[in-house]
Amino acid sequence: MPSGAGAAGGGQGGGPAGDEPAPGLAGWAALVGEPEEDPLPDVEEWPPNRKLAMEKEVLGLYLSGHPLAHYQRELARRVTATTRRLAEKEEGARVQIGGLVQGVRRVATRNGELMAFVQLEDLEGSVEVVVFPRTYSEAAEALQEDAVVIVRGRVDRRDEEEPPKVVAEEVWPLVTGKRLVVALPAAGPAEVEGLLVQLRGACQRHPGTSPVVLVFPGREQALQVDARYWVTPRAELLRELAQVVGDEALHLDDH
Repeated sequence: MPSGAGAAGGGQGGGPAGDEPAPGLAGWAALVGEPEEDPLPDVEEWPPNRKLAMEKEVLGLYLSGHPLAHYQRELARRVTATTRRLAEKEEGARVQIGGLVQGVRRVATRNGELMAFVQLEDLEGSVEVVVFPRTYSEAAEALQEDAVVIVRGRVDRRDEEEPPKVVAEEVWPLVTGKRLVVALPAAGPAEVEGLLVQLRGACQRHPGTSPVVLVFPGREQALQVDARYWVTPRAELLRELAQVVGDEALHLDDH
């Protein structure tokens, strides 16, 4: 009977001729054959709004951009505080904040009037905005998800265990009185035609009252498109257009 040492040696190929060495990775590959490659199907890339939404939902942050990137300069001109700076404000302090409407929870009061609790996000964080019935009746149209708005109101810090809130006194769209200017890249006629088709489709998906102006390379005058293609320049629209012409080709200005 072989000793324990002999048995161990046989396991390493030193035993009787009938013992086979344990196969390594190469050995297993020889036994099972080469794995079959299953090519991944070709799928369309998610539109930018869905991509950003999934990043936020799964990771809790944006990786490929921020929905407010196009509005950063305009917001900086309009606000007196960011969401992060609200913690420095006293109870009842008047503030003007701005950002992206991430969610709207509408409830009915005892009198049957509608009010809303709005989650507003800027580039530094988020805050809950309380919109009582009188203000809500005037701001309901502006308070839609993915809209970019300005909120004027007062800081509510009565619950010391919760982050500050803002009680809204007035809400209006950031882009009121603005037009959307799109600078087209230098390209051949066929490529420009393709870009215009994509731009037209995006504009039709976001109808509104803001004019759209096209700037063609090498031309001194810009072209304002027909009113049928005017838009509501929400973050989702700007993300779609950025996929077509690039971020730097888009800006909002007074008309």
